[in-house]
Amino acid sequence: ADYLLLEAAHRGFRITSEPQYHGSYTEVRDSLLAQIPIIRWLTQDNRGQQNRLAILESLLRQRLRQLDTGVSGAGSAVGPPFTADGTPESLPLADQIRSELREMKGVEMNLLQAREEDWRASSQQTIIVLMTGSSAVIVIFMLIIIILNRQKQELQRADRELKAATDRLDEKVRERTAALVRANDRLSHLAAVVESSEDAIVTKDTNGIITG
Repeated sequence: ADYLLLEAAHRGFRITSEPQYHGSYTEVRDSLLAQIPIIRWLTQDNRGQQNRLAILESLLRQRLRQLDTGVSGAGSAVGPPFTADGTPESLPLADQIRSELREMKGVEMNLLQAREEDWRASSQQTIIVLMTGSSAVIVIFMLIIIILNRQKQELQRADRELKAATDRLDEKVRERTAALVRANDRLSHLAAVVESSEDAIVTKDTNGIITG
């Protein structure tokens, strides 16, 4: 979601040169870079994910350099470079980033599912052993049930917190998207005015220099 916000804010600033898009771009850019060491720490026990993260970080930093160049050149008539087939050179890089993100997410989901299955299998084996034991073992079994229930409650609480955080993020995405839609509407209106105007129209960059 943050990466999509980054691309949207970049496009908005390139089109309109409005400060709000530049602020959003800078905020999301810094947030993405700050998340990399956190993800590295969370996946430190998974060499495959660590390797994927290294690739993703390299691609992301390359893409950020492209976007930073685009932001610094906002308001000019110069667009991104194009390949021989007429597509922007930045598109393959952006596609690679999205692909790596999807792959990392898929691996994490599979790991979570495997851990849940292992936990269930372990719980079933524990129950079988305890049911065949003595009364002392039954007491231990009851204690284990209490511990498992507490763990379940903690997992449920963590799930609720994660859902709440996701809902907040989705709301933020909707707000940012609505802002982009409003800006695009204003831009479309401005384009219509420009097309219908018979007067000369002068454009300036962010430094007030006439560009066309």
